[in-house]
Amino acid sequence: NLELVIEKLGEIATVKVMKDKALICVIGEGMKSSPGLTGTIFSTLGNNGINVNCISQGAMEIDLSFVIDNDNADRAIKLLHENLFS
Repeated sequence: NLELVIEKLGEIATVKVMKDKALICVIGEGMKSSPGLTGTIFSTLGNNGINVNCISQGAMEIDLSFVIDNDNADRAIKLLHENLFS
């Protein structure tokens, strides 16, 4: 129940629900030893008019997750594949 989760979290923090968003994760063991990779990811998105709402990196530095508008999700994934795997 989302309302219950919001209520419980609201006891310790300010909660804002954002709708129509997509979570994209870039995962790879070589991430922590690849200087500039994070810059490439966010430059690719920014240069194509895709705004990032939230960013999270795992403690092991092998994953990077970010939230964007759902309308941009397919295009963002295609752009990242073109720039990271070509």
